[in-house]
Amino acid sequence: MVNGSPRVTSGAAEAVNRAIVELNYVPNRAARALASRKTQAIALVIPANTTRFFADPFFASVSQGIAMHLATTDYTLSMLIASETDSGKTRRYLQGGNVDGALILSHHRDDRSYTHARNLHSTTSTPPLTTMAQPSVALGSRMAEILVRLITGGTAERLTIMPTVLVERESV
Repeated sequence: MVNGSPRVTSGAAEAVNRAIVELNYVPNRAARALASRKTQAIALVIPANTTRFFADPFFASVSQGIAMHLATTDYTLSMLIASETDSGKTRRYLQGGNVDGALILSHHRDDRSYTHARNLHSTTSTPPLTTMAQPSVALGSRMAEILVRLITGGTAERLTIMPTVLVERESV
């Protein structure tokens, strides 16, 4: 009935809707995920240690962009800082039906630690560490936008070019 079944009479539907309001009913996400095989959750996987993750503003700004985009959708964000001692732990979580897709965010172009995630919908970001400033918040937002589009059956460009700014630094 809560899902709007046409086989329910209008009187029964009104009674159920009143009860929903009176009892402050909230649908059980786990039950819905079992029925629909969709979790409405996206994982952000950071294959870096916690010290690097929390000290590096790149991760914070890209995460902000992802969260900002997902706030406009029904998806929730699960952040996974990959285990350094058990790489299989994150892989099992991703492949266990806990999320609909994954965003894998690394600073390292040659990071192959999550190539198995291609079985999920996933996008990756591996910006080079150079003297170029990248729009990290916009990058995160674009990653999330592409992933949601893929999960919901849409298509996405395989390449997105983001504007960069040359940062001139003084010698130390």
